Amino acid sequence: MENYSITNGNSKTGPITTTYSHKGSCPDTCRLKVVGCYAKYNHTGRHWQAVTDGTTKSAVDWKTFIAQIKACSTVLWRHNVAGDLDHSNGKINKIKLRQLINANKGKRGFLYTHHLPSKHNIEAIAAANNSGLTINQSVDNPHDAATRYKKTRQPVVTILPVDHDGKTHHIDGVKIVVCPHSTRKVQCYQCKLCAIPDRNFIVGFPAHGTARRKVTNIASIPIVELKR
Repeated sequence: MENYSITNGNSKTGPITTTYSHKGSCPDTCRLKVVGCYAKYNHTGRHWQAVTDGTTKSAVDWKTFIAQIKACSTVLWRHNVAGDLDHSNGKINKIKLRQLINANKGKRGFLYTHHLPSKHNIEAIAAANNSGLTINQSVDNPHDAATRYKKTRQPVVTILPVDHDGKTHHIDGVKIVVCPHSTRKVQCYQCKLCAIPDRNFIVGFPAHGTARRKVTNIASIPIVELKR
């Protein structure tokens, strides 16, 4: 069964509504799915598994979940602390996404996706971003992230090495701003960068969590200041 869950935020997001989607929502093409996914560990991992199995009281079906999103009290909210957009063989389910977009009316929802940038998926992502639900394309390293941004002109985020210097860099002419939480512990409800659908810069997240060293290997392309 495809289960979903609403929670009350965490130490990174602050006091906003957050959600989880079942593990089957994650695409097999995500390189972090087998090695490096921070959401597989600790409290987040335990709750995600319980949502997937339907063994937590907060686990609900899609119809109930959409009703809960419509009724949520916070304007800013984050979809999928763990999980991704529902799909069929890597193609984002546009019907469910449209229902999510409609539930977000009057709110500022944001999320991250590891789905591949196929024509179908980019069309779905663009439709959401144009309708007030910000979908950030999550890319494995800064150079690929810059390429993705220039190709799609949609919001992009990237993994950075765990020992990143915390400074803003320009990669292939695209600015990469480090998530303020990683340098100053600013929470999402204060920052809101990832909820900006038309921003002209990439947000970078230094590898974190139990598997951060393995994630750093994935994001190991060095940051070099190139043309601006």
